[in-house]
Amino acid sequence: MNHLATIFRCTILVFFLQYLLTTFDHRFIPLGELTVEPASPVLLGSSLTIYCSIQKFQHLNEWFDILLELNGETVNKWNRVNQTTMTFTVPSVRRPKSTALCKLKTDRWPQVVGELQIQAGLPPDRPKNIICLTTRSSEAVNCSWSKGQQTHITTYYNVTISRFVTSYSFPIALNPYDNSTPLLKTLSVCRSNWTQVHSDVIQDSGEVSIGKGLLDVNTTYMLTITGYNQLGESAQSDPFPFCLQDIVIPETPKITRVEFERDSTAVMLLWKTAEFSEDLRPYIRLRTHNETWLDAEGVGIHQNLTEVENIRPLTEYEFQLKTCMITLFVKHIYTTSCTNRTNTSEMCVCSRWSSSEWKTSPGKGPSQQLDVWRTFSGTGTNGRKEVTVLWKADKPRKKTAAGDTSEMDANVEAQQASQASADRGGLDASMRDCIRETMTEMTANVTKAIDEKLAPLLELLKKQGDMLENHGSRLNKSERRIAALEDAADLTNAKVATLEKTVNYLAERVDDLENRGRRKNVLIVGLSEGTEGTDPTRFFERWLPEVLHIDAKEGRLKLERAHRTLGPKPLTSQRPRPVLVRFHNYQDKQRVMNASREMGRKNQAVKHAGNTVMFFQDLSAAVICKRKGYNAVKNQLRSLGAEYRQLYPVLLKITFRGSSKVFDSPEEAQRFADSLRGKPVPVNGD
Repeated sequence: MNHLATIFRCTILVFFLQYLLTTFDHRFIPLGELTVEPASPVLLGSSLTIYCSIQKFQHLNEWFDILLELNGETVNKWNRVNQTTMTFTVPSVRRPKSTALCKLKTDRWPQVVGELQIQAGLPPDRPKNIICLTTRSSEAVNCSWSKGQQTHITTYYNVTISRFVTSYSFPIALNPYDNSTPLLKTLSVCRSNWTQVHSDVIQDSGEVSIGKGLLDVNTTYMLTITGYNQLGESAQSDPFPFCLQDIVIPETPKITRVEFERDSTAVMLLWKTAEFSEDLRPYIRLRTHNETWLDAEGVGIHQNLTEVENIRPLTEYEFQLKTCMITLFVKHIYTTSCTNRTNTSEMCVCSRWSSSEWKTSPGKGPSQQLDVWRTFSGTGTNGRKEVTVLWKADKPRKKTAAGDTSEMDANVEAQQASQASADRGGLDASMRDCIRETMTEMTANVTKAIDEKLAPLLELLKKQGDMLENHGSRLNKSERRIAALEDAADLTNAKVATLEKTVNYLAERVDDLENRGRRKNVLIVGLSEGTEGTDPTRFFERWLPEVLHIDAKEGRLKLERAHRTLGPKPLTSQRPRPVLVRFHNYQDKQRVMNASREMGRKNQAVKHAGNTVMFFQDLSAAVICKRKGYNAVKNQLRSLGAEYRQLYPVLLKITFRGSSKVFDSPEEAQRFADSLRGKPVPVNGD
């Protein structure tokens, strides 16, 4: 019967709870919305205005009684805007995270209109106390700084590294035919300045790692930091000048062994480091149960072996060790090279603290004889007597005001022992207390043993968690650095493309200017060596009008100079060197070229000593190289009987059956020549 009543009561309770939950959920269906001015995040200590507006209710034409709770407290300063909207003024926001809850008063209970989370914070302080350190084996320089007061919102720190460089300026000529740009442009400015070599953005952290590959050993750098968030930007930190070789600290040592001497208050620490340890001095600190660190005075017993005294017995200690050395420190570094050390002083440079090592000190034997006594409980069935042995535990020594230790008064101990011996009636109570103390001690020992077994596993799990967190942080930093490098690469590629375009344009302009300088030159090929005699200019002034049948004043053309092309004089069996002739008047040069072309058209080639003499326009090597691409087409056109003419700079004019066409590439000319033979013309390289 009792079981049935219990089941009935539980069923009624379950239905009642379901009803309450249904009603509770219905009550918290939002009926409107909340907005805040200014928008979140807001400045801590500033005032704000919260608007509560009802949008979902049956009777929107009625006047509603609306209240606002901020962090559980009712806001009393309000103003009604209309029937469904009220404004509430908060004079000062004092919490970084606040919850605003707007409610509508009804007959039964208030209904929720809306809920809003408000984030408040502070602008970042100016970064201070910048320090950068590294080790010889490390691949990065680790820099840290003081962030100042907590901002309570996401804050970014822009870390910039600059170096001292000197740049120069020089003008270059641009396109003279483009009226939209000036004729000259300065590429750089001639001045000395700090130039940025690295930049990184750090989120909510006071540390940054900089790869050594970005830094030169003998170069002075300057590091500056600026913080910013949604509420403002801090002033730039004081510049921290540094040189890579001046911020190297010793490698972090490692404690390899911790040993306590038997029945002693001293501990021996064996440690090692990757550097030459004779120049290093070890410093040790210790603590118990995560208390404050205490600096211990260590005594060097041997190299990499240090002894620390005054250790309490039966106490678990945590040890850490660092090494220091005396080195030269550059006080002010504002030069371009680290080798110019004009203001240095000695300072103690220390490594980072090593990882912790835990060890429990051994117990110490009693300093006096124990007090022991016995009691007889009676005779058993087998005739044997039951004996109970009691002893008094050794109490710890007491500290006097002066710090000296003194034993308990011997007379008091003797009196207590006598009283215990006399009070035989209380032995049973003593036995119970003894058993209780024994059980407590056993429980403590078992708990301690379990903790000692689990401590390495917990420490390993903690280290693995820290390692995963560190990997995640480094991965985020690497992603940000890769993104920054990609952005920089895009900018660099754009600059390179612009420079390539400028270089190609300048090269074309230089080649054009060179060809313009050769416009009055004619290259004569096939004339035997020595024909011109000792005065080539006078010889060709009369020879050219004579062989080309050109009317000239007094039978001569005025030349500026004439000479063989540079090179050793060939043998008689070898091809003679071409002759370069420069005319005084461009019109005379054109008359010579037209006359030679006309004689060639009439198959009246100029002959000298049995050799055919040809006349060519003097062009630059780049244009000649491009014109050679038409050689195969020219051979094919000659076999077809088509006329062709090379136009400046790299054009080919083909005349066939009274129709002429001009081509600017050998491929197009080749397709046209193939079409003259009746071959199909390929399209797009097919």
